[in-house]
Amino acid sequence: MKKLLSVALFILLISRAFSQTITVKGIVTDKKDKSPLPGVYIYTPDTKYSATTDMYGKYSVQLPKKEVTLIVKFIGYKDVTKTIDLSKIKTNEYTLNFELEQDNVMLQTFVVSGSRFEQKLEETTVSVDVIKPDLIDNRNTYNIDNVVKQVPGVDVQDGQANIRGGSGFSYGAGSRVMVLLDDLPLISADAGDVKWNYLPVENVEQLEIIKGASSVLYGSASLNGVINLMTKEPTNTPETKINVFHGFYWDPVRADSLGNRRDSTGKLRKP
Repeated sequence: MKKLLSVALFILLISRAFSQTITVKGIVTDKKDKSPLPGVYIYTPDTKYSATTDMYGKYSVQLPKKEVTLIVKFIGYKDVTKTIDLSKIKTNEYTLNFELEQDNVMLQTFVVSGSRFEQKLEETTVSVDVIKPDLIDNRNTYNIDNVVKQVPGVDVQDGQANIRGGSGFSYGAGSRVMVLLDDLPLISADAGDVKWNYLPVENVEQLEIIKGASSVLYGSASLNGVINLMTKEPTNTPETKINVFHGFYWDPVRADSLGNRRDSTGKLRKP
């Protein structure tokens, strides 16, 4: 008898718990073309209840039967906030669809190399390429010359930067590509080259490259262009960054004393 009462009490509690909740489901679409949006995050302000839309834009979340505020968030779209009183819903399911409006934000980039003062990139009268630190962080970059090579029309050969096919440094004679660190020249007077290994990759704020003659602003050492590396401003909060990378050789080939090529197992490799 006690077991039956316990089972009945358990069933009663479960049914009561389910009666105090409601399943809210629906589909999230683009307001313009009505296409479903996968990966949309739907949550309450306290993040206690949340859900994510599937590849068809559908979602389902279990909510308590009371007044609830839902926030819909998706990258590239405006956030939507909606408050509904679920205590008035008599059924155990409620359909709630959302339409998101695209949020087009123009990210403005400011440069200083083109005119010696800060101005918008689209307002400059010279050809300027800008590399942000995100592009550096997303790649295994450990040297600034590898960063410079990512810009079209710019190459670094034997430590010399060439812009649009123009020559770079003439050792001991001068330069045709000016390299700056926070607006200060880096080319030494004695050697006439740049020590790329000395440049702080982890502290780059912005890398600006001017393609073309800039001798009016930077002198005769910038006949083919300018590479200006700007570092981050110091902050009150210290920050430590550690970059770790590794590599390995797949089935390396070695030569024995007789000149025969062998793999890692010692077997002879065909030429």
